[in-house]
Amino acid sequence: MVELKSIDLPEDFLREETRDGFFVDERRKQVWSVELDLFSMFVSVCDKYNLKYFADAGTLLGAVRHKGFIPWDDDMDFVMFRDDYDRLCDVGEEEFTYPYCFQREDAEFGSIRGHIQIRNSCTTGILFEDIEKKRKVNQGIFIDIFPMDNLPCASERKDYWRELYALRDMGKKYIDENSIIDDGQFNQYCLDYENCVKRYAEKKTSKIALLSYEVNRKVGNRFARDYENSIEVPFEFMKMNIPAGYRNILRIIYGSWSKPKMVSSDHRGVLFDPDKSYDEYL
Repeated sequence: MVELKSIDLPEDFLREETRDGFFVDERRKQVWSVELDLFSMFVSVCDKYNLKYFADAGTLLGAVRHKGFIPWDDDMDFVMFRDDYDRLCDVGEEEFTYPYCFQREDAEFGSIRGHIQIRNSCTTGILFEDIEKKRKVNQGIFIDIFPMDNLPCASERKDYWRELYALRDMGKKYIDENSIIDDGQFNQYCLDYENCVKRYAEKKTSKIALLSYEVNRKVGNRFARDYENSIEVPFEFMKMNIPAGYRNILRIIYGSWSKPKMVSSDHRGVLFDPDKSYDEYL
């Protein structure tokens, strides 16, 4: 496993074990370790600039239910208010230096993913489809950070969804027509889409959503009140901020969430290697 720059692992952390009936091998523990190192760097930058973050999705569920990773999970997800997210974008390239990489894939190679990934450049966390396409961008192990944007009132949402879907479709068409993307080429629809999702940034709204990643999906639409405050909770051997309204958020995402239910990871299409750089696979 690569050297970790910002954390010291407990002596027995990499030891294989069974959690909730799932065998966690040393390799998975190594991937977790790289991600926890990235998380530690992310928190340091957030603290330096007074930026708020919250655990989300499986990371939130793991923090609440397991006090760490869901045993069969392999990634970390976080959300930030749009203002804090944009501020992180302003300082990210300066703060995350080698072996870390601050990556906005929408600007790097024309995707319309619309969120940040912080990566370790000496490792591999690469989609199988990207191996086939030989995309020469940083494909190290990563953590995901998503912006939360304000939603308009219910009466305005139908037209708003339609506009977002149209921009998303045009962006995907652009990608399909430019499958070989040169360095520096930019998907112009990303900028239009980002401007659209920020339209209600100055208005106080009751609902917020992960619009840069999901359009009109229930799991991405949240109540702003659930994020008014944060709680610090244990996560493995570290501490992590979660939204005070986590129960309602988890109910929206997962329905009945308190009892463990083993499912496949969303990243089952990713090759993880904590020992080798992604360069060796491209």
